[in-house]
Amino acid sequence: MGDWEVDTVIGHPGGSVLVMMVKRKSRYTLIALLECKESAAVTEGMLHSLHPCRDKVETMTFDNGKEFARHAHLAEQVEAKA
Repeated sequence: MGDWEVDTVIGHPGGSVLVMMVKRKSRYTLIALLECKESAAVTEGMLHSLHPCRDKVETMTFDNGKEFARHAHLAEQVEAKA
């Protein structure tokens, strides 16, 4: 139950970004609205959104986007495999 898939939805260039985190089995979804898709902003937004369910994170799967460059830091913070 702790396997998450993460992706972004980007609006017009330079606009807002949605970061969607979906638990694979239950389809429980967390969505973070961010001002930009810089790696640091995405990581902090995800940490904030995941805070209430940190103990429910075992693995996280990301695509190869630059916004997920800090995936190792995120995995360390939530004690998950990235």
